[in-house]
Formats: sequence, structure tokens, C-alpha cells
Amino acid sequence: MRSVAARTTFESPSWICLSIEDNGVGIPANILPGILQPFVSTKDPSVGTGLGLATCYAIVSAAGGFIDVTSRPGRTRFEVWLPSHG
Repeated sequence: MRSVAARTTFESPSWICLSIEDNGVGIPANILPGILQPFVSTKDPSVGTGLGLATCYAIVSAAGGFIDVTSRPGRTRFEVWLPSHG
């Protein structure tokens, strides 16, 4: 069973980063390069539409940020980077 293993934040003068990591099975290597694109999913088509991460990516991009994804069995990490305007 997958669970969130770690949540951390990092701030620099230019960026704020939220990192979320889990200990699940990982994202298959053939899917990982396009995981932030619409209709790409690790689930069966009857379970989801593959729009959740694409929507997140669109929102973060519109704010001037980016999402970095790394994955291997037992560790998948999403880092959401947003510009710090403060």
C-alpha cells in the first residue's frame, strides 16, 4: 500500500518548492516523460481521465513555475517550484 513518505518545503530568494514523496510502486519508465500531459495516466482508463496532473501543471506554469518528477520503485517525488514574489 502506498503512503506519503515525506512532505517538505524549501524557500530561496527566488523560488518556493513543495516536495511530496511517496513509497509506492513508482511511475513506469515509459509513462514518466509524459506524465504531466493531458490524458496520460498510470491508472486504467475506466478509473481516471489523466487530467489531474495536467491541470496542476497548467496552473503552476501559468504562475511562472514548473513541476519536476522523479520516480523509481519505492520512491516517487513531485517537486512544485513557484517563483517567490516577496
